[in-house]
Amino acid sequence: MLRDEGIPAAALLDVVQLNPDQRRNWEPRLVPYSAAVVVLRGHADIAREKLAGRPRRATLVIADPPRTHAPSHSTSLPSSADTRFDLTRFFTAIVDRAGTQPAEIDVAAGVIVVGEFPDPLTGRAARIAAARAEHRAKAALLTEANKLLASARHALALAETRTKAPTPASKRTRPN
Repeated sequence: MLRDEGIPAAALLDVVQLNPDQRRNWEPRLVPYSAAVVVLRGHADIAREKLAGRPRRATLVIADPPRTHAPSHSTSLPSSADTRFDLTRFFTAIVDRAGTQPAEIDVAAGVIVVGEFPDPLTGRAARIAAARAEHRAKAALLTEANKLLASARHALALAETRTKAPTPASKRTRPN
């Protein structure tokens, strides 16, 4: 929706690029932002206005404009796969709040993420693969539910037929 309005935006997890050795620490830290959208600092107010009043909530991560020089931040921070968005400030704030364990994503607020991350959480290709796997699993559940529904309908039809069928006693005719 924001892109349709001319506002540069992207799904945060599509933009974040993690090296394999960063996954253990960074994926738990990014879970609370899994539905967040990245917008440039200069577009934050208009993005907020465009999203206000919509039935779905939105989380915006405000990015700085691209740097014109080499980053001076730690190389342990993730990078942005989209050069339009510099997420250094966001990543640095997350690191400053994180505890010593990967699950301790915000020690001051007492936020801990519980869960395993066998598959990559970030990157557009990984997110598409995860969505396809989730779709297949839900389609299989739907197929099974449809089979159970058909079986239940068949059992109901049989039961209705039996209850409406004439009984031997009702077949006898009464004398006048």
